[in-house]
Formats: sequence, structure tokens, C-alpha cells
Amino acid sequence: MISEKAGKWLKFLCGLLGWFIVNTLLYAMLNKSYGSRFDLLSDFQGLFWILVLAGNLIALIVLAILKKTRWIALGIISAMAVNFAINMVLLQFKGAYCFVPFTYAPPAKNQFPIGSLNGNKGKVSQDNCVAYGWAVDPDNRNADVILEMTSDNRKIATTTANIYRPELKILGRCPDGTCGFEVDLWPLITHNVEHEIRILVQDAQTGIWTYLRDSPIKIDCQE
Repeated sequence: MISEKAGKWLKFLCGLLGWFIVNTLLYAMLNKSYGSRFDLLSDFQGLFWILVLAGNLIALIVLAILKKTRWIALGIISAMAVNFAINMVLLQFKGAYCFVPFTYAPPAKNQFPIGSLNGNKGKVSQDNCVAYGWAVDPDNRNADVILEMTSDNRKIATTTANIYRPELKILGRCPDGTCGFEVDLWPLITHNVEHEIRILVQDAQTGIWTYLRDSPIKIDCQE
């Protein structure tokens, strides 16, 4: 026969270990099912937090109300406290999830700069011989991104997307609306000849250059 004291400690251990086992298996199951697409902080934020948090709290309340299972509830509370302490340590380095044992939040995925090369197209006068548009880095919309312009695959200019345009702020492209750019092509290309103008934008995190949307545009600046 198990003594009353031993029985209480056994229930406590069941609650302590059971909490870690159940929550770890739940996370592992979801992670295996969705692979790299599973992200607690984005795709499944609402579903995960509601179900897991609610499930933990409901189980804890029920076990605490029933006299025979109160030591199990105490074990669960202890498991949560231990996990919280561990995750506070992990948080200092990588971030952590409160209800996922011994796991940490993955770093935010890098996003390449976005934007558009608008500019004038076709045969244009000197006054309209310009290329313009907007560009921003989704990872930091307050930062000005660096641009390179090419004509027929030949570099002709380097500039920065830092011109204020009120519509960019209204549309939420960048917080202060200063992510526009404009380049006068007249002194940079030969006239009365059609050229293909492209804009490349540099990702600050990786240094990789990518073409802006709507590149290239074809323009013929007429004298």
C-alpha cells in the first residue's frame, strides 16, 4: 500500500511531468504537421494561444477543484513556474514561448525590399525624361534603402529612396512618407534612342540586390 504522503508526491510528479509531456507533444505535433510554415507568432497565433492557454487553465481549474487531484494541479503549477524560469533565460538570447517547454521563438524571417519603378515611358520630352518610384525595406520601413539604376544593363546612377511623397504615407508604404525616389535621366542616357531602365534595390540585412517591381521601363528621351 502506498502511504498518503507518497500518494500526494506521486500525484505531484504526475502533474509536473505530465504538463511537460502533453505540451511538448502538442508543439511537436503541430511543428511536424506544418514544418517551416508553422510559426506561433504569426500564422497560428490566435489558434495556438487560445486553445493551449485555455486548455491549460481549464485543466488546472478542474484539477484544483477536485480534492483528489489537487496535488496534480500543484504539480502543473510547479511545471509552469519551472518552464517560465527556463524561458526567461532563453528569452535573453532567442525569445521563448510561455506554454511550449524548452523551446524558443525563431528569429524573424528576413524580407527583401519592395517598391515600384514608375517613371515615364515611350517617347518623352526633356522635362519628362525622369525615372521615379518608391522603395522600402519591410524589415525596417523607417530606413532609407539604396538603389542602383541601369540603362541597357549599364550602371548609370546610385541613389537613395528618401524623397517625401504624401501618398506614400497615406498608403502606408513608409511611416513618414520619405521612401520615394526620382532620377533625372536626361544627362545620363543618349537621346533619341530607346533605353531599358532598371532599378535594383539593396537588402540591408543580406546585401543582396533585387529588381524593383515594374522593371524595366522603356523610355526614349527626345531632343
